[in-house]
Amino acid sequence: MRKTLLSLALVAVVVVCAVFGLAACNETPKGDAVFNEGMSLSDIVAALENADNFSIEVRTATSEDSVEGVYSGETIRVTQVGKNAVYESTKAEYRGEVSPSDISVFVSDGVVYEISRSNQVYVEGEGYVVIDGVAVSKAEKNLLSNSDPVADEYIAMIYEYLAEEDGKVVPHPNLQRRFDDPYVRFEGDKLVVGWSHQYSNNMGTYRNSSEYVWCMVNATSVHIPDEAKEAADAAEWAEYLSFGGVHYNKGGSGEDEYYYVLYKDDDALEPAESINGLPVKAL
Repeated sequence: MRKTLLSLALVAVVVVCAVFGLAACNETPKGDAVFNEGMSLSDIVAALENADNFSIEVRTATSEDSVEGVYSGETIRVTQVGKNAVYESTKAEYRGEVSPSDISVFVSDGVVYEISRSNQVYVEGEGYVVIDGVAVSKAEKNLLSNSDPVADEYIAMIYEYLAEEDGKVVPHPNLQRRFDDPYVRFEGDKLVVGWSHQYSNNMGTYRNSSEYVWCMVNATSVHIPDEAKEAADAAEWAEYLSFGGVHYNKGGSGEDEYYYVLYKDDDALEPAESINGLPVKAL
């Protein structure tokens, strides 16, 4: 499973994002009114853990007035989160270059699939290059027993942005130290966290503001595109796997790539001879 949280570094990137046909937090239906003043941090987490689904909308406005020119942008990223599926859609524009992308995570027959698509692909020796159209940039699978529930990281984000002081939920101290006027609002059907920031150096002046909104609780429909489901057929096993008490870690490169046994819970257990067509070798 992907463990990368939406980083605070997001606000340092000058991008413009739009959403591909996703219901935003300001559209109906509004969702359950579970975010109310006086809640504790554990209350917020419990409300999301007990929900069947919810959405997260991220908006970031940016501007740059530097020796390289004057640029401005606006970010919108919408993530639909369900118990067994997540769909995140982003469209980024930077200096006229548009980079649409999406991430689909879903469970099928005890296997978790993660399919990432983008019009930027990594080419050995050239780095990331832009191609025409959107292509699969990652197709990975893992056993459900090896993975956290797919919604977990989107709930854990709460701890990155919020904390408690004197019995009250406030913006996380990291936000208070790094940004200007961070805020949190409880709006019944929405939980809103945001901040702004401005800094200057010898290259120019940079401004940005970001807002995260948890919303549409029990009113979100997670849509996994058919193209992502089709790409799952070619998904490779993740770097770490565990089958029946035998643990494997992917190693090697090129023609020598293989899975090897990391360790066994019981010496009597026999490892698989191959996984995903790759041989298993002991350490």
